[in-house]
Amino acid sequence: MNRKKNISGIKGWIFLRITSFVLLVYFSYVLIFFLKKEIDHILLKEFFSKKLTKVLTIFSIISIVFHSYIGIKNILTDYFKSKKIRVLIYFIMCIILFFYLFYIISILCLS
Repeated sequence: MNRKKNISGIKGWIFLRITSFVLLVYFSYVLIFFLKKEIDHILLKEFFSKKLTKVLTIFSIISIVFHSYIGIKNILTDYFKSKKIRVLIYFIMCIILFFYLFYIISILCLS
């Protein structure tokens, strides 16, 4: 029995739960904002310019990237038996995820 693989699976499971919780907090925060008031462009702009909203958005984007990374890794491991194809797709998906991460963080930090 490969003990290292089981620990990796448990870590992945725990990270999925943590990222899901972060996303739940973020979406609850945004939902509460949208349910409280009648929204117009000015209120929306003020809401997303708050430090708390930016920080929560950054944490949620990081959570989405980690959640996607773990899911992609599990899918590739389960369904692609050819190691060359698995590594190629894995590499491409990691590049895309990190591009999304840095692009969105740069937008949030520059606005």
